[in-house]
This record gives sequence, C-alpha cells and structure tokens, in this order.
Amino acid sequence: LPAPEVPSALAGSWQRTLSKPVPPDSGASGFQPNPAGTYTITFTKQFIQDHFPGTYDTSNTICYGCILDDDYVPGPTTFRVWGGVQFQPEQSWAAEGGEWCNTDGPPATYSWSVSGDTLTLTPLGGQDGCHQRGTTWTGTWTRAK
Repeated sequence: LPAPEVPSALAGSWQRTLSKPVPPDSGASGFQPNPAGTYTITFTKQFIQDHFPGTYDTSNTICYGCILDDDYVPGPTTFRVWGGVQFQPEQSWAAEGGEWCNTDGPPATYSWSVSGDTLTLTPLGGQDGCHQRGTTWTGTWTRAK
C-alpha cells in the first residue's frame, strides 16, 4: 500500500532550539549525545527527517550535523514512529543514517497540533521510550521559513 498523505497542517519543516545537550539513552545503540542548538524536523510522505544542529564531522563524538530519517505513519492528530530508515550498512559513517536509540525504535505514538506557525508534539502516555528522541521532540516547534 502507498504511504498515507501527511496532513497539510503538519507537512513541511519545523524548528526547535535545545539549550543543553541530551545524553544518550542507557543501553541504546545510538550512543552519541544530542548537541544543544537548533533542530529541524521535516514531515514528508516517506519519513520524518531530523536535522541536528552544526556541521557534520566524523571526528566529533557528538553528532553535529547528523540527519536521521524516522519510519512513521501520520494520522489526523497523532503519528506512530518506529526506528531509523537505513540507506547503508550501519558501520558506514555518514551524515545521514543511524537512529535515535536502536534500529527498531522503540516505537512511540505522538499527538500533534498546529496553531498558526506553532507545532506542539506530545508523546502519548507522557513519555517516549527513547529519551533522546522524546527530549528533542516533545514541546513546541516553529514553522521553518
């Protein structure tokens, strides 16, 4: 079956700034902390794409400039997200690829609402099983211009 359309209010790019780094989840394969700075999240028909702040450099132990693509299914007021979409072997170091915590998730369901140019994301049940993704995503985002 083809992927469902992204609701028009949710579609496109949004930005959010984190004032401090987010440590990696204990026991997760995604072992790098998330850097502080401005994140961009883009909702497309194919996946959710996350652009981390900064410029990608393999010498960093923090994932500046990383791009993660998340497998998800959008709905009218919620979306279900799983793990990362992989384009190459995981051992290959590249700016795009990888995952928040583990290749298969953990999955989570988020409610979303848009008011003007503000998107609010909230994990159902109060928290995302992947602390890094939950801390980065939960809260308000502004439509990217």
